[in-house]
Amino acid sequence: MCPSGGPDLETDFETATFESADSVPAPDALFRALAHRQRRRLLATLVSTDRSAVADLVDVLAGWESTEDGPVGPDDWRTLRAQLLHSHLPLLDEAGLIDYDGAAGVVTLASVPEPVTELLLFANTYERTTSQLPSVPTDTDSA
Repeated sequence: MCPSGGPDLETDFETATFESADSVPAPDALFRALAHRQRRRLLATLVSTDRSAVADLVDVLAGWESTEDGPVGPDDWRTLRAQLLHSHLPLLDEAGLIDYDGAAGVVTLASVPEPVTELLLFANTYERTTSQLPSVPTDTDSA
């Protein structure tokens, strides 16, 4: 039981053996990486493929966008690509979650401990599950 009287939240994360602090992403960097939908989706894709060309990752993200928001045109595809190249990939690389070879245009999932991989998959599953729930009207919806 935790001190506040809530449920005991011991998980594999707490009992996992990590080689060193340098072998895992810093908590702030990890959660910053997971704070954006496109980064969560990109990481989930890489967990299943390990390595991908940037153009292929853009295609996957564009497919997700088109499923939710309708067709993704060439301008939208270029915008997604620019966002990956100039924002998301550098942030994920700096966090230690991916290895990005800009010259080759290839992204590889970094070697991270199993609990981190599980968290990446959970984040994607959680988002997909909660996005299917009905919206609950708020007080501001009626204003």
